[in-house]
Amino acid sequence: MKTSATDRTAPLARRHASRAITLIEAVVVLGVIVLLAAMLIPPSYHSPMRAERIKCLNNLKQIGIACRLFAADHNDRYPQRLSTNDGGTLEFDANIAAHFRALSNELRYAKLLHCPTDSRRQDTNFATLTALNISYFIGMETGELLPQMILVGDDNLITNGVPVGSGWLIPQTNLIVGYGKDRHESCGNVGMSDGSAQQLTSARLGDSLQRPPNLTNRFLLP
Repeated sequence: MKTSATDRTAPLARRHASRAITLIEAVVVLGVIVLLAAMLIPPSYHSPMRAERIKCLNNLKQIGIACRLFAADHNDRYPQRLSTNDGGTLEFDANIAAHFRALSNELRYAKLLHCPTDSRRQDTNFATLTALNISYFIGMETGELLPQMILVGDDNLITNGVPVGSGWLIPQTNLIVGYGKDRHESCGNVGMSDGSAQQLTSARLGDSLQRPPNLTNRFLLP
């Protein structure tokens, strides 16, 4: 029995139809995967400030490492805890630029003291460094033997809702400390005495300052 051209092309047409359905299904599945990924990725991943936040964290890590290198040559003491007679900056007290300037050999680049989200001018020279070029506070009681004390951090701090100015911040049990809104989407970064760095919310920062050893720490802001 002879078969017509139509009969011979029918299986081929069915194969093409089957293949088209498979491609459509693949596109639909891919679209669902993309949609789910967009929903599951944290909003901070999409934020244009994410790169700046990472750079800030790296700055704080570098400062922590510089302090540890300094301590290795100065009886396990950071500059702010060591007398000027021994190469430290203890007697400089509230002169925050002097405390950071003592790390010039270990830190090498003054620009590491500037958060990329800070609108103030950064300085690339330690010799001309002033508080106006510094984005980070410094913990004055920290040392290499106190690894979980906060050493440095973003200085956009507020207490009981009011921005903290230049000078001292001394934690107290009735003092609510958090971050202002001008950097890192109302969060902040801190560097610990062990050389690590982490991002904190206002709530986590306030909680850490209510507990030893940070409750006994004094913080100097630029």
